[in-house]
Amino acid sequence: MPRIPLVVPPQAPDSAAPPPAPSLYGHVPSIQRGARALDVGIGEAGGVSPQLRRLMNVRVATTVGCPF
Repeated sequence: MPRIPLVVPPQAPDSAAPPPAPSLYGHVPSIQRGARALDVGIGEAGGVSPQLRRLMNVRVATTVGCPF
């Protein structure tokens, strides 16, 4: 069975922080392209208003500890 190298070091079991996204995207840019495509798809589907999407993004950012 082929060995797949780790892109980022594993998290400690008690850690609630998400993996460092910028370094992950730098190593595997296809993940960022996929995340961006998902966001575009949700927007184009029109099931969620732009105002609600902004509120959801703020909520998710505060939940995961995003500094932005």
